[in-house]
Amino acid sequence: MKNQETTLNRANTVTNAGQNAINSKVSDTLATPGTNKPTPQTPETPVTPTNAELVKLINVKSELGVAAAIEARRLAEKYGKDFFDCEDLVEVTGFGRNNVRQLLNSDSFPTITVGNRKAVSVIAYVLWTLKNLSV
Repeated sequence: MKNQETTLNRANTVTNAGQNAINSKVSDTLATPGTNKPTPQTPETPVTPTNAELVKLINVKSELGVAAAIEARRLAEKYGKDFFDCEDLVEVTGFGRNNVRQLLNSDSFPTITVGNRKAVSVIAYVLWTLKNLSV
């Protein structure tokens, strides 16, 4: 029993020494250039919206969500698909094939890749369109 306690004490000592080394490295990393003192961390004051602002934001988001769901259903029924590929997007948007391919390859467009083919779900396409719509 005593051997186990000694082993545990040694393990705790090693663990504490390791943690102290990590803490030292972290404080050195956060140090102000040219000094060994850590950079003072100023707490950010959270901005809390009023209840009226929250209600307005929720109403706008829910209206957009309902509009997106209705439009996604309409497009899915019209084209008989839940996912659009390049040719479908050319037909839906009226853009040229090269522009649609650029869109499918952009990081901001919500595509999924299956093998070598890229596609976008109808609801993701509609939400992306509403989000990026500039009026």
